[in-house]
Amino acid sequence: MKNQNFRREVPPLKELAARAVDKLNPNLFFQFHANTLDPDIYNKYVLPRIEAKIEKAEENYFAKEKVRSQKVSDEKERLTHNDCFVKTMGCLGGIIFVSIYLGVSVPILEITKASLEKKALCYTLTFIPFLVGSCFGICFSGNAAKKMVEFSIPKTKAEVVDLEDGAVDNFTLK
Repeated sequence: MKNQNFRREVPPLKELAARAVDKLNPNLFFQFHANTLDPDIYNKYVLPRIEAKIEKAEENYFAKEKVRSQKVSDEKERLTHNDCFVKTMGCLGGIIFVSIYLGVSVPILEITKASLEKKALCYTLTFIPFLVGSCFGICFSGNAAKKMVEFSIPKTKAEVVDLEDGAVDNFTLK
């Protein structure tokens, strides 16, 4: 009876080997490329380490993404409170609207062979698209600043988790 109880308490050889590898150098589990591990050993020793490394990589990614979004927000605020930037965007909006207006109206005037008075009236009214475009440019300067800053600050790259990280460096014999 005592021998049967003793045999039940002794773990299998696979478990003892896994404990030894876990104690000596847990990164050796990741070097068993071609060999398949027992599912119990994999779930008990390997999977928690993989999940920990992935969780750490996700935390690093989200921390970097938070820093990037804070940089974008700060730069956007700096640009939107800069009077020169806002005025430049207003002027740019006015120029774009006048270009569209003249790009459409001048060919129409030429095609219809309009009189000199109508051409003069058309050219005189170019200040209206300039004013409207300037208003749009000023109103959308915040959005333009955000897009400019997002394009100028590099996006956060997802890291590749190296499961064999330190597998050779940590190997020591006792």
